[in-house]
Amino acid sequence: MAAAGAAVAAVAVAVLFGNTGGNNIEETTTVATTEAIVQPELPVSEEEADLLSSLYKAASMYDYNGTATILNENEEQFEAMMLRTLKGEKYYYFETNYESGETIREMGKVTASGEFEGMVLTRFNTVFYGEFSNGKPEGQGFAIQAMILDRPRYSYAEGTWSDGKLNGEGRAGYHYYLDAPESGFIRTEKRGIYRDNLLDGTFVYETESGSGERLSWEMKAVNGVTVITQDWEYYPFRKEYMLGSTEDAGRAYVLSENRVATVLWNNLIVWDE
Repeated sequence: MAAAGAAVAAVAVAVLFGNTGGNNIEETTTVATTEAIVQPELPVSEEEADLLSSLYKAASMYDYNGTATILNENEEQFEAMMLRTLKGEKYYYFETNYESGETIREMGKVTASGEFEGMVLTRFNTVFYGEFSNGKPEGQGFAIQAMILDRPRYSYAEGTWSDGKLNGEGRAGYHYYLDAPESGFIRTEKRGIYRDNLLDGTFVYETESGSGERLSWEMKAVNGVTVITQDWEYYPFRKEYMLGSTEDAGRAYVLSENRVATVLWNNLIVWDE
């Protein structure tokens, strides 16, 4: 990867330097120099670079709604970029802002030994942002997968990653970010400790309706499978288990008997998909 550029005269700025062999990026501070800041050549067109820049700005601000909006509103352009321009390969993208007001954009192929911080499109509607090591999410970061079903929505996963999977404290769910569906929830979220994308231990499941009502349930899972504790009530004539919400015991989460052994509590956004 080409260096991000040199600083302008009489100014000390933070820059990122790369290594083409391993995509290693190290943040440092350089002294004043008279060398010009040079924009490296990118593997995409100027229009595509502008689109990536807008996506990067939203992602770097952890603006999930903004990130999903850009992905959904530019689905065809992202698909063409991924399939035709980038030939289906994963590329990282990041920007360096200089005190001179200039911004340098950088891209490179994601390699098995790559270490960097930035953004990676894995599909035309899916973006990962954060820390990467060995060519996979590693450390803090999030993923967004945007789609338009009956209404625009996105799935998300945020927290600690290892080997490209949520491993550690995290949260995952979905959100209809423009308006509420006719029935069901506008947002759901699963918060707890993940092991290889599966919730493991005590966690909280939270829902939000179109009217803004929020309900939550504290549950337990092992490898993403619900653990039926003494807090659950079983109704044999309906073959269902019910668990009252934290806010209102009369508002129950219902789990049918035939789904007890099913993996329900997991992160659905897969890095190597």
